[in-house]
Amino acid sequence: MAKFNGVTLPEDIWSAVADPEDVPLIVPEERANKLSPLDLFRKPKFTAYIVIMFFLWLVNGMVFYGMNLLTSYLAGDLYLNNFLSMLAELPAYIICYFIMERFGRRIPTVVFHLIAAVGLLGSAVETTEWGKNQNVLIIILFLIGKFGITGSFAIIVLFGPEIYPTNLRGLGSGICNGASRLAGIILPYSSLYLAKINPWLPKVLYGLLSIIVGLFALYLPEPLGQPLPETVEDVLGWRRTIRRPRARKSSIASQH
Repeated sequence: MAKFNGVTLPEDIWSAVADPEDVPLIVPEERANKLSPLDLFRKPKFTAYIVIMFFLWLVNGMVFYGMNLLTSYLAGDLYLNNFLSMLAELPAYIICYFIMERFGRRIPTVVFHLIAAVGLLGSAVETTEWGKNQNVLIIILFLIGKFGITGSFAIIVLFGPEIYPTNLRGLGSGICNGASRLAGIILPYSSLYLAKINPWLPKVLYGLLSIIVGLFALYLPEPLGQPLPETVEDVLGWRRTIRRPRARKSSIASQH
């Protein structure tokens, strides 16, 4: 491994491995104290991050899986519509792969939520006199909404665990996934029940929720370029802009 990475091992490394008890364990003082679950709620600013991330997962789970159920209400062939709905997810995953390392997590999360809102609110006009004759346009707008919520979901899966300190990352990820499971409980009432009352109701609800939670995401810090946090204070020190590594001046340039 060292040869592959071009690293030269120290000469005494094997003696250290042979006698592990002789090697002192050095733990930084600020990392020695283990964090408790209560540390998630000791800082109001960090608590706000947790609440926003909770609702991000809740809304994403509700909208993503809700749109899967609402596909059956689209005009045309049921099987073709479900296939197109699934196909709309593919470009979202591909685009997320490239933009997350370029634009971070925060801004793409907001943009994808707004795209989802535009598609959902636009497709809600299907019940109007004009919309009843625009089946193809309604389906396209619906697929744009599915593309947007898929992209945001793909990002927050990575975004969520990154804002939690190491000792609390498992707990934080559990809170996020719990919010998504809660969305699954609410889903039949927010999607199928409202659609029976009026087909545009769940789309308007999901579109408005996407706008609201997308704007709240602007308050979150940007983890791109930051080391994974060890403490809550590490997260609170993050900015809302991407931290780019500074370019080092070459030794030749520094002489002139």
